[in-house]
Amino acid sequence: NNSPQGKDMTEYYTSKLDNYRAGTVSYPLRDLPQGRNTIKVRAWDTYNNAQVTETHFEVLSSDQLRVVDVMNYPNPFAGETAFTFRHNQAVPVNATVKIYTVAGRLIQSIEKFGANDAFVSIPWDGRDRDGDKLANGVYLYKVVVRTTDGRYTSEALGKLAVAK
Repeated sequence: NNSPQGKDMTEYYTSKLDNYRAGTVSYPLRDLPQGRNTIKVRAWDTYNNAQVTETHFEVLSSDQLRVVDVMNYPNPFAGETAFTFRHNQAVPVNATVKIYTVAGRLIQSIEKFGANDAFVSIPWDGRDRDGDKLANGVYLYKVVVRTTDGRYTSEALGKLAVAK
């Protein structure tokens, strides 16, 4: 957030196995203000060449359940797809994906219980409740996410396409 002071991350760096050119830094960011934040990272290679990159991210309150970046990938799809989303809770969540025709008829419901990660992926084989593959076309879906204690709920809508 444009702070003039930096932090040496060397002790938090882990290089990839058998690849001296790549690695990750895992560092907990604490006490950040809610809203949009910016982080700038400067790294050096073994020849002392520096590179700087910057990214923006949002810090959300955990007072409510917020679901973002809801999508299915690939979209359109022919065989299988996965519904993905991110949420802001530190507790596990239960998710239900309901797939509908454009006329509003429910054709499939998929559930995932106790998802522990902030990024959730729910695979789907592209079949309806009778086990039949869907016909080519556009379908609607609703993702309903609840904390496991039932305290918070959030929903999101999306469109998917089947193209064989």
